[in-house]
Amino acid sequence: MYKKCKVVMLTTENSLINLSNTKDLIITSNELVCKSDLYHTIPQHLYILSDDEIKEGDYVQTFKSIPNTEMCIHHCKDSGDVLSTKELNCKKTIATTDSSLFKIIKNVGIREKDSMEVSLPYIPQSFIDKYVSEYNKGNKIEEVMVEYIDYVQCKGEMRWHASEHDLASPDTLDFYKCDTCGDIRRSGAASILTGKRMCSKQTKINLLKLNPDNTINIKSIKDSWNRDEVIELCKKAIIAGSYSSTFAFNEWIESNL
Repeated sequence: MYKKCKVVMLTTENSLINLSNTKDLIITSNELVCKSDLYHTIPQHLYILSDDEIKEGDYVQTFKSIPNTEMCIHHCKDSGDVLSTKELNCKKTIATTDSSLFKIIKNVGIREKDSMEVSLPYIPQSFIDKYVSEYNKGNKIEEVMVEYIDYVQCKGEMRWHASEHDLASPDTLDFYKCDTCGDIRRSGAASILTGKRMCSKQTKINLLKLNPDNTINIKSIKDSWNRDEVIELCKKAIIAGSYSSTFAFNEWIESNL
């Protein structure tokens, strides 16, 4: 599924994206070139912002302490920072061109205090090129659609367990239980390749989809469709609704239109 997100460009100290003295954006291969007084450029970074839940370690778009000043990116280092973002109606930064932004992932090792630093997801070069091209035509891209994963399959192994006596089905005294999610099945077909029974439980999630190079998937917001596209969308809606007893049509529209 895709979610609508905001695109923000902010001034920074070093970047390959630069605003020239002619008010055009240029992309360079060397950050130091554009810091030269000869080019008179102002480095810029792009940020993709969403309405996702803000947690400790996240970066958000916020405002400086002085009213009516420019936007800035703030790092939520503790629960107090997270609480303040709700008062300021901040948005979460989910991707950026700034490779210096890292977040701490806790409890990644055997010890409880083990943690690691991971960089924020990157904006793909294809979108950066598109943004610069449109900006220089006078079209500033402010919103895009970003791909998320809405359902995930467990894929844990289902292991046989001897169950307690079942009054409803006295002849069924065993079951298979998933090692990962705990889902219980009375039976299940084993894989032809491995001979194992694998869990197929679908869990609804809301997770940003990342590519192997840590980039996100972006597409432009569409506002018109031809007949064939409408037919295809109707088919998708019918299929999605038939597989879910709690199909949220309005959410589906936001993700697909």
